[in-house]
This record gives sequence, C-alpha cells and structure tokens, in this order.
Amino acid sequence: MKHLSYEECVHIEVLVGEGYSHRRIGTVLWRSNGSISREIREYSMNGIYIASLAYLKRTIKRQLCNSLMRCRIDEWSDLAQYTIDKMKLYWSPEQIAGRWKKETWETISKDTIYRYIKIHHPKLVPQYFRRKWRKYKYNKEPCDYIYNRISIHERPDIVKNKERIGDREWDTVIGKWRTWGFVTLNERKSGYVLAGVIKKKKAQEVLYVMEKLFNEVSEGIRKTLTLDNGREFSEHYMLKPLCGLDTYFADPWSPWQRWANENTNGLLRQFYPKRMSLANIQQEHLEYYVSLLNNRPRKRLGYTTPIEVLAEYNKCVDLN
Repeated sequence: MKHLSYEECVHIEVLVGEGYSHRRIGTVLWRSNGSISREIREYSMNGIYIASLAYLKRTIKRQLCNSLMRCRIDEWSDLAQYTIDKMKLYWSPEQIAGRWKKETWETISKDTIYRYIKIHHPKLVPQYFRRKWRKYKYNKEPCDYIYNRISIHERPDIVKNKERIGDREWDTVIGKWRTWGFVTLNERKSGYVLAGVIKKKKAQEVLYVMEKLFNEVSEGIRKTLTLDNGREFSEHYMLKPLCGLDTYFADPWSPWQRWANENTNGLLRQFYPKRMSLANIQQEHLEYYVSLLNNRPRKRLGYTTPIEVLAEYNKCVDLN
C-alpha cells in the first residue's frame, strides 16, 4: 500500500472539518478506515489535523528511519559470524537467510542481511558479491546447420518438468581472444554442476572433454542433453554411442530455454569475468569454484545444496 500523498492529506483535512467519519473518509479516498484513523491519530496537533504539518512530520520520520538504518543483527552474534563465513564462500544474502532458517528455525530476511553487510562490512561487497553493479549481456552468434539436429520442442515432457535426475544442459564459456575456456554441464533437477577446461572452441576438443566428464557420472543418471546452436556442438551425435545421451537443441537466440545453464555460467563469471584471459586456466582451480556452487544452498531446492540432493537420490536408489 502506497503512503498517503499530500493531496490525500488535504482531502482528509477538509473532510474531517466537514464532520465525516473515518470510515466514510476511507471510502471517499479508496483507503482503509484503519489507515485514515492511524494518520489522524499520529499526526494531529492538539487534536487538530493540518495537512501540511502532518505531511511534513511523516516525511521527516521516514528520512530519520532511513538514515539510522537499524539492523537486527548484532555485530558479534552467531548470525553475524555465520553471515561473514558464508559470504566468503560466495553465498548470496538470500541463500544465507534461507539456510540459516533451515538450520536454526530462526527467520531472518535477506534485506536484513544486506543491511548488516552494507553497514558493517561494505568493503566485502565488491569482493564477494556477484554483480558488482555491472550489467550482463548475451552474446549472440549465427546459427549454423547442425547434422541430425533435434529441436527442443521434441524433448519429452519429463525433461521439461524436471521430474527426474539425469537431464542436463550444456554450454561453453570462452575467455579473451576466444581461445581458452571451459564447458559447463548443469543438471536440471538438482542444479549439480560439472565443468572442464578446453583450449580451443572446436567440436573435437569439446567432445573429448565432454566424454571425460561423463566418465565420472554413473550410467543411471545419463539421460538427455540440451544444447545451444554453437558450431562447437556439431559432433553432438557422437554422445549417444559414447555416453548414452539423447541431444536436443534450443531455438536460435533463445537462452531462456536453457535458463539453468545460463544462470550457472553467470555464477562462474563471478570468478572468471568477461574479457578476462583464460589462458592456461587450471582444471583444479575450476573444480574448486564448481565445488563452491555445488555446496551452495539454492532457493528453488528449499535451501538444500545440489550435492545434498544427489546424495539423497543415490541413497534412495541404493535402498531400492
């Protein structure tokens, strides 16, 4: 509900002078009678409501509240230490608040976390926060003809609805000079990430790294793979005999059809920004940042981590 405007305050002053009840004033202004009663009670001077004084008093009160920026988190509390520890693992305030509630049953809002960090630790924001006040753009490339290409619209509904483990999305992240980079695999249901370093954005190089990554994945959770239309995916048909994967392609220039993988690439861009040279990038360093993502709680998973979701799935499979 919006705050009362100055024009509404003037209407209240006039209608009160004419003897209107609070309920009737609310009906005229399309406001609840509680809002009208509260306005008159809090901002009347000696029992007389004057619009200009009431509006000025309310404006000053709001400015004082904003300048004080009261924070519910004490500087040396357990929650403060928990916030700093998780922030240094590159968790967002929303993830910290959600995980804190999951672990302690204490409710704290993400806005309170933001406010605490802004007041007490502002220098950590550009170091550990993802966006750092920069905008993101999508890099559009022309779509080449790809042999044996199957459209995403022919993909089974079970994949679209994320009803099982084993359906993945695939993309590449390339550094400056378009040479070194890495491929990313995002499991749709759990959000579990795999990534491997590539030296060139070539189909054979990408296929080799993909086969190497899938050797670490059990056959039971190798189902489908959704790709974009880059030339580096032109040998996708080899993944069926090598890894047992069915491949599907999104529509040209439609990144929202693979939103989970695009989001994963954005998260990794926090550690490997655009226009950064990825020459001689090490697989060990990449795996460290990937492990941070896999151990980070996700809102859509009820603030459970991707690795916990996979562990629960494997446990259920073993029981069966």
